[in-house]
Amino acid sequence: MELMVDTYRNTLSWSFKKHGQAHNCNSKDKNTLLQIKKHFNNTEFLSSWDPQTDCCTSWTGIECTNGRVTLFSMANYRTLYGQIPDQIGDLLELRTLEMSHMKLTGNIPRTITKLKHLVFIFLLWNKLSGPIPDYISELKSVTFLDISFNKFTGPIPGWLTQMPKLQTFQADNNSLTGPVPNSFGSFVGSVPNLFLKNNKLSGKIPESLSKMDFQAVVLKGNGFTGDGSMFFGGNKRTVQVDLSRNLFEFDLSKIKFGKSLAMLDLSHNRIFGTLPRELTQLHLERFNISYNRLCGKIPRGGQLQTFKSYEFAENRCLCGSPLKKAFATLPFLSPYYAVAAFCEGRLKYGTLLLHLSIFFAILFISLPSSYSCNSVEKNALLQIKKSFNNPRKFSSWNPQTDCCTTWSGVKCTNGRVTDLSLFSSKLYGQIPDQIGDLLELRSLFLTYLPHLTGNIPRTITKLKNLDSLILRHNNLSGPIPDNIGELKKLSFLDLSYNQFTGPIPGSLSQMPMLETIKIDHNKLTGKIPSSLSKNDFNGVFLSKNSFTGDGSMFFGRNKSTVSLDLSRNMFEFDLSKVQFARGIVDLDLSHNRIFGSLPRELIELRGLKLFNVSHNRLCGKIPRGGLLQSFKSYVFAHNRCLCGAPLKASQSDAISWDKEGLITELRKELRVSDDEHRELLSRVNKDDTIGRIRDWRQGGGSQVPSRHATNQGFDVVPSPTLSASRKKQKTFQSVIVGDIRAVSSNSRVVPRGVSANESAEALIGRKVWTKWSEDNNFYEAIITQYNAVEISPEDISWDGEENGAALNVGVGSGSTRGNRRNQSHFGRGRGPRIHQPRNEFVRLPTQQNGGDVVDRRTYFADIELFNTDSLVKEVSFLFYLLLHIVGDGLHPSTRPIE
Repeated sequence: MELMVDTYRNTLSWSFKKHGQAHNCNSKDKNTLLQIKKHFNNTEFLSSWDPQTDCCTSWTGIECTNGRVTLFSMANYRTLYGQIPDQIGDLLELRTLEMSHMKLTGNIPRTITKLKHLVFIFLLWNKLSGPIPDYISELKSVTFLDISFNKFTGPIPGWLTQMPKLQTFQADNNSLTGPVPNSFGSFVGSVPNLFLKNNKLSGKIPESLSKMDFQAVVLKGNGFTGDGSMFFGGNKRTVQVDLSRNLFEFDLSKIKFGKSLAMLDLSHNRIFGTLPRELTQLHLERFNISYNRLCGKIPRGGQLQTFKSYEFAENRCLCGSPLKKAFATLPFLSPYYAVAAFCEGRLKYGTLLLHLSIFFAILFISLPSSYSCNSVEKNALLQIKKSFNNPRKFSSWNPQTDCCTTWSGVKCTNGRVTDLSLFSSKLYGQIPDQIGDLLELRSLFLTYLPHLTGNIPRTITKLKNLDSLILRHNNLSGPIPDNIGELKKLSFLDLSYNQFTGPIPGSLSQMPMLETIKIDHNKLTGKIPSSLSKNDFNGVFLSKNSFTGDGSMFFGRNKSTVSLDLSRNMFEFDLSKVQFARGIVDLDLSHNRIFGSLPRELIELRGLKLFNVSHNRLCGKIPRGGLLQSFKSYVFAHNRCLCGAPLKASQSDAISWDKEGLITELRKELRVSDDEHRELLSRVNKDDTIGRIRDWRQGGGSQVPSRHATNQGFDVVPSPTLSASRKKQKTFQSVIVGDIRAVSSNSRVVPRGVSANESAEALIGRKVWTKWSEDNNFYEAIITQYNAVEISPEDISWDGEENGAALNVGVGSGSTRGNRRNQSHFGRGRGPRIHQPRNEFVRLPTQQNGGDVVDRRTYFADIELFNTDSLVKEVSFLFYLLLHIVGDGLHPSTRPIE
């Protein structure tokens, strides 16, 4: 019982403390959101934004902290038009702004500069245009800025260097022009990750960037020229470098690589020299140096021989495994045969030149200048076009033309279709079975097709050379087929943002080349197959599903994991037992049921850029050191009892966050509305005694003593109720609550019908109401003993009588029922009695202390609410339900609890 009452007291105290953050939406924020809804013509996408409901608890895309909107997310509303509303700047406590995968036009409004607490900005996949506004530099708290897949123009903004907390700038697939700014040679804060692929950038990279330690640089698909070696260095912590599809020219043999490098793509440039042997010492996850001017033998060792031959192909004279010795029908005249023989020492340099001369002479005479599309695959593509009802998207797919040269979304190698990429909002249907007839396909991109339904066809298993399967942002449904495990060469699987259901198929563990799994934002359920613990993934993204159970199989000190996102699921495992990959960069475990403590090993992760463990059940002190204290406090918040920097003292409160869930469930059970909840807490907060209880607790007051403790056993600060009890003993030689002794005075009072000379035994058992001078309230007692004293008539009223008479009587002692009469009702001891049945309260054992009887309940509960009768009635049922919910096997009496 002590445990229950203490739990109740803590929960009630927690409710008092948290009233200011009781998840009731701030009225100004709510009005702002309604204005934003109106701005988008009250779209049905925002139907949950009902003015009659609380925006913090039931509005789609909105999350709050302390009643203020901190997360605004409008995503995947692909038919929603308009501009970013100016009112977005009125959500002053906003930390995350997401408006992605829509059709927003215009530019970013200036009002965004009012959001001084903004940390994350996601505006990708829209139609925003114009130059990137320079006033964004006023947002000094922003760490992540993503404006990819828009129509922004103009140069890369040099003011990015003035944003002290910026960690990632992502502007892929825009129309940015010009060179990299010279100012990028000096950042006021940490050096951010740069993602600038598929723009129209050009020029040389400033030499000053060689001093910068970029963790990720992605410049793919631009027109950069000259030297690109400044992004490398033996002492740098670089994890990813992608310079592919530019015009870079530098000697690769002179490059020193940092030990943390995991992803390297230099393909489609003019890079020369040889491959440094140092590459064999790297734990590479991705590697591609094809279509350059490299020569020499590929070093043996490390992971180089695990990559595909095409990732080394189309170089000037590169040789060795995994490149094959011969590819042509004339092996002795083949340039591949000649180069391989030269590398192996079986061919002299002069003979090599002779072989190459003969080969190219024959080639120019007898072979066509380009490859033509394979006829079988061309027919398969036309069947795919037909299955989608020949939409305008496929207007370039003309049967009279070559599919390898003029058909949009189709790429070929040696006349065979190797890449197929389709995205359009106007394609309807399912993935056609004919997709399995493109037998040399390596990359399949079917993305942003909101009307693409059904499941993945079984014929996809025919694509034995498939390396990348990307089916994100569609409307695919059903379980992920188990036969997907037959794609043994697949390295990248992206099924995110669909409607897939069911568990993860165990067959994924049988895919030896699989490096990245992206299946976030689906409706997947169940436990993760334990067999996946044997796989070493580069990236795992499972966010926003309903996975349960253990998720620790994705961790491991010797693994090569760079990104791991398990957020917004129901994973339950002990984080303190987990070991982390040393190269991990992004780690998001938020919104789960993960318990334990934060391992000290986290401070050794020097490359950590994104980290979040909020909304879990973690405890203990946050380890000091490394990068942990550089993150915002909210990434640690809302855990069971996590404490330490960067959490503030109020955020480190050991009170369980789970109790918020209990209060919520109790409110649902009792059908307590938001208004009723606010009114109750308002009345509680205004109560003087509760204020005294708070002050006492904050001042180091005692906890509930043991059931058998005595009055003399306390050396701690007394509670307000206990202090009041001692005052009563000094004034009246009694206590008010529980079994009491009657009060003393100089007069004697007896009830009507009892003479002054009658034996005192006639008074034993009679009820009496006595007044306590400190609050002028009358309390009921029963006479159980007799001592001759006198008492003032206005301080006593006999039960069942209108008036008392001033006669001799003895001191009585009796058991009160805790009831009281307000002085305003009686006046000089007269007035009606408040009737309450005896079985309404729980009787507790008492202890004699000298001549007085001490109430055990006073020491036991340490809480007494004065002048709050109605409040006690309202709380009593809440208390009763709470005991049943958190009793943990203890079953309280079925009687209501006082």
